Amino acid sequence: MYKQVINRWKLRALSSMPFSRHIIRLFTGNKMSSGSRELFNNILFKNSIGLGPGVDRDGQFFSVLSDFGFSFITLGPVNSSNVKTIINRLQSKKADSVISLCINNDHCRTFSLSYDFADMFSFDIPDDDIIDTLNSILDIRLTYDQYKPILLRITHDLPQSELDNILSYCQLNGVDGIVTAGKASVNYVRSVVGNRLPIIGYGGIKTPESAKEFIDSGADLIEITDGLMKTGPSIASRIYKHLNRV
Repeated sequence: MYKQVINRWKLRALSSMPFSRHIIRLFTGNKMSSGSRELFNNILFKNSIGLGPGVDRDGQFFSVLSDFGFSFITLGPVNSSNVKTIINRLQSKKADSVISLCINNDHCRTFSLSYDFADMFSFDIPDDDIIDTLNSILDIRLTYDQYKPILLRITHDLPQSELDNILSYCQLNGVDGIVTAGKASVNYVRSVVGNRLPIIGYGGIKTPESAKEFIDSGADLIEITDGLMKTGPSIASRIYKHLNRV
């Protein structure tokens, strides 16, 4: 907990320092591109390393975090209580990373309000309401001119038959990708969807070696969560160097 508090304080300090973004980009972020890769139909990712929800809940730090080389940054969890704050900050700050919003409540209203301000969206939906909620979300997307990717976050403890039904639904109905926790879950989802859906893996990624294990299990991208708050934003560059060395 002590390290997490210190690292959050450092992020707050960096966000307010003049020229800090330029210095960070000079030494880290500008060097973390292994060639852009297109996923989710139309999004370019400069590397496979992203930041998961829970680190920047209200959009305070995403601009400075992007300078550490993260290919994408997931803000939130977002819901009706903080969506307007995040929208205001997205309008006033810029980032060099893809911006994703993780929506975990009041899904349809929050999605509609924030659609124009993020690059992609991931949805954390109660297990017994996944398909009905996704149907509504996918219908809402049809009302917009610009296509934005929709990803489903799934838990590793879903019964296999239910998980298989959900994965089948996603492949047939326009869901763009899956976000799932744990190497075993990543491996299973990959065995079911093949190359038809991209996968983001997360959970327990605290070292470069654990990040590589997720990629080897079938993840296209990874989300770092606790690892950043415990070791600091430099974890992104250490993972990048390891993935491009081995």
